[in-house]
Amino acid sequence: MRALWLLGLLALTSLPTLAADNDAEQLARERTRAAVMAAESDGNIKHQVLEEPARRFYDWGAVMNKDFEVVAVTPGSDAAQMGIQKGDKVLSVNGKLTNRRELKDVLAQLNDLENGAALSVQVQRGKEKSSFSTEVHVKVIPAWRLEIQPKAATAAVDPGQCGRVSVFFTPPQARDLYPAYVNSIDGKGVLRTIDSFELSPGRHTIALHELITDYRLSHRGMGMENAKLLTIDVEPNKVYYMAAKFLPENRFKTYKSQFWEPVMWRVADKACP
Repeated sequence: MRALWLLGLLALTSLPTLAADNDAEQLARERTRAAVMAAESDGNIKHQVLEEPARRFYDWGAVMNKDFEVVAVTPGSDAAQMGIQKGDKVLSVNGKLTNRRELKDVLAQLNDLENGAALSVQVQRGKEKSSFSTEVHVKVIPAWRLEIQPKAATAAVDPGQCGRVSVFFTPPQARDLYPAYVNSIDGKGVLRTIDSFELSPGRHTIALHELITDYRLSHRGMGMENAKLLTIDVEPNKVYYMAAKFLPENRFKTYKSQFWEPVMWRVADKACP
């Protein structure tokens, strides 16, 4: 079996303030493990990137028919905790009447609710009308990313006298840190598909592009912005992990991408070859 250099295994993260679902996390880990096993059994290893983004979903927990009658309630769900019962007829959701609306539109309204938002529902129960409320609990299927390549990109450095910069591992989004990719090093362009670089000890300038997926930036355009520079002092046998730091207070300052900055979020020991 041909030896592999795995630049990293698995990085699972959640969106800020959202709790990752344990079953979803386990599924992501199993998929990645299967990918690693498949790659190791391949006699002709090629550069591969396998990834899935984080995905959010909100399951209120009440199953309704087209007449907005509740036909089932999931135990432990928001609907159950707020007191919704089988047989209730939903009259309004956050003040919007269900009358003359289609079920798909009401479900879309529920799905668009953000984590921690207030949810108020009015129902008809027998001859009485009752109102119930709760705080929304959104779930997230965490992101995962695996890159396999025969060897890391290597600069002309002396054996045993090098450091590395890397953007492989997914940084913790709970700290408003997001993935990035290297655009250039010391003014020289590099391939976007490479995410680990060996450098000689000393000062280097890294140009990064952000890959921020925070929902609070849904208003920004999709055009490519200029890379931002980060200067670091590289020491031998160290790995410096780069990321894009989202600045929530600047989320509306999209001009010149003032909503983020390049950062070094982690330093780890790793001996040079």
